[in-house]
Amino acid sequence: MKTTLVAGLGVSLSLATALVSSVANAEDVVVENSRFRLVIGGDAIVKSLVHKATNEELLELRDPIPFCSVTQDRPYNNEIKLAHLNARTTYPANRLRREGDRIFVGFEIAPYDAELSVSVTDDYAKFELVDFILTPQSYPLSPTSSKRPLDFTAPPVEEFRFMQLPVKNRRNFGDWINVLWDDKASVGVMATSPRTQVGGERRNGYRLMWADAIRVAKLRGSSAVLAVDAGGEAILDRIDAMERDFGLPRGVASRRNPLTKASIFSASDFDPDNADRHIELAKRGGFKLMLMSLRHFCTTITGDGIVYSPKYPNGAADVAKVLAKVHKAGILPGLHILHTHIPLTSTLVKGGADRRLLLREMYTLSRPLGPGDDTVYVDENPQNAEQSEKCRLLKFGREVMSYEGFTVEPPYRFTGVKRGLFETPAAAYEEGTIGGTLWITEYGGNSVYLKQDSDLLDKIAGDVGELWKAGMRFIYFDGSEGVPPPFGYHVPNAQYRVWKRLDPEPIFGEGAAKSHFSWHMLGGANAFDIFYPEVFKEKIDEYPAAEAPLMKLNFTRVDFGWWAF
Repeated sequence: MKTTLVAGLGVSLSLATALVSSVANAEDVVVENSRFRLVIGGDAIVKSLVHKATNEELLELRDPIPFCSVTQDRPYNNEIKLAHLNARTTYPANRLRREGDRIFVGFEIAPYDAELSVSVTDDYAKFELVDFILTPQSYPLSPTSSKRPLDFTAPPVEEFRFMQLPVKNRRNFGDWINVLWDDKASVGVMATSPRTQVGGERRNGYRLMWADAIRVAKLRGSSAVLAVDAGGEAILDRIDAMERDFGLPRGVASRRNPLTKASIFSASDFDPDNADRHIELAKRGGFKLMLMSLRHFCTTITGDGIVYSPKYPNGAADVAKVLAKVHKAGILPGLHILHTHIPLTSTLVKGGADRRLLLREMYTLSRPLGPGDDTVYVDENPQNAEQSEKCRLLKFGREVMSYEGFTVEPPYRFTGVKRGLFETPAAAYEEGTIGGTLWITEYGGNSVYLKQDSDLLDKIAGDVGELWKAGMRFIYFDGSEGVPPPFGYHVPNAQYRVWKRLDPEPIFGEGAAKSHFSWHMLGGANAFDIFYPEVFKEKIDEYPAAEAPLMKLNFTRVDFGWWAF
């Protein structure tokens, strides 16, 4: 019997609880610890998930559900594509076997296998996609030729589902944390990083709980855990262990910290001159937390170092001095940031737009564009281009230009173009130059989103981390929705890139948007936007009060929002 440690965790596991057990018969694969026993057939169909404490079968087994599947945009094997539709297709697993700590999976039609690693602790079982296994026959140029393979990087996987289980409905389903639970038992499938996608689709009498590796985020190395425990909040102990083992933000610990339930004093225009007044008001209100905006301390952070406000001539030292006053009053300061977009007045735009600004639609010039031209001819149909007035902005090279309209019949073109906006240089561009529409925030139309795969976000995160050291203790991720799809990846990943730069680790976070992995960071869910006093109670009923029961299913409190006077 082989024991497999989770790589890099530095944990010590006993043979009794850290094992992939011997199979029940020649074909079945069994994965178990002291809390559950999962059985998968050699035909890859899930056969059982038993909660050992009660001997309850947790799965609905009337539908044959394969443990894995793989999705491609079309068949790529040269002869297979002639027989099958050229369409996005999911191919279910139809064979599965175990060798030590590895599980090997084969699929209908798709001409390769997948290799998974499985490692088990007494808290969870972790499944990870290691690699895909190809043979010379996987993608030959013809059925009789194994020496002349197709010329592309194989396999052409868009999504790989490396775990799916038909879990019987229970009274509660926390969609954010991805846990089914009641007072008797709980089952969770949770990602170990922002890159892995998980969910629980509603079916007839059960939830199909799954974990996916996706090409746009990460295929090889993506992993998720399966955890089973007693009812109520017992599952949180398993998640806490997972967070510790994988070095994740401590979502369980934050929810168990009394400060997570404290109300927050939102300081308006905080600076050294009025700090004492803010502290006085917060103390009179009994507040233990005070939220401050990044703009109270510096101009927009651009990743080129912090430019502090004139109110802080000595920079970080002056910020630390005023935050020490807040700490001394028994109040913990928190930082409000906009981390996914920057103002159009930023130095990342003015004078020459940065290459790392996010484009929503890409366009290729079909004719040369002179510096004084007011019509932009493109190859692509601009039918999906932005029509909101503040969002009608194009970027070619380092220039930003606006447009009044566009045509959806050839020759495709943007019309009424105004050149050199935001002090960007109007220039000449050759035919074939690629540019596009800037992705402008829908909230006010005065900010532009940033490329999520660039180094700019890490540089900005580094600047936020420097400001954080002055004495901040909790954080609000505003503008978290300001990312491109897939949102399940980019929303939490943008938050996580900042979180990893914050030392000491925040007591908790909040955010304007959340996805599955955000649960580990956003211990306070989200604060609703400002409701003015005249409608405050009505809006509390309409929005946050309606959300509160949903957050309870995710073991999370709700923030009833900002109340502005």
